[in-house]
Amino acid sequence: MGRATVFRAIKLLQELDLLCRVPLEDGSVRYQLSHGTHHHHLVCRGCGRFTEFTDQEIDARIQERALQHGFQLQGHSLELYGLCEVCTAANGAAGEQAVG
Repeated sequence: MGRATVFRAIKLLQELDLLCRVPLEDGSVRYQLSHGTHHHHLVCRGCGRFTEFTDQEIDARIQERALQHGFQLQGHSLELYGLCEVCTAANGAAGEQAVG
């Protein structure tokens, strides 16, 4: 299968809300199956795992800001970067060993 065919298929799956694009801090992109609802991502800098979340208040604030600036919002994405619980615990354990 050609590379262009793969990219066209990915684009089509995104347009059909079957695939979700998750941009990473380093500029690379990962994909996951989409549940067809608008959501945001928590992306772990340690292991690369990402978790979906929804927040109607954040979405409403984004829409308000767009309207205040006369901007017709057609979509948005929000990724929050940090450490997941597992990586936070592993970093804490490594820190405790280094101290002791």
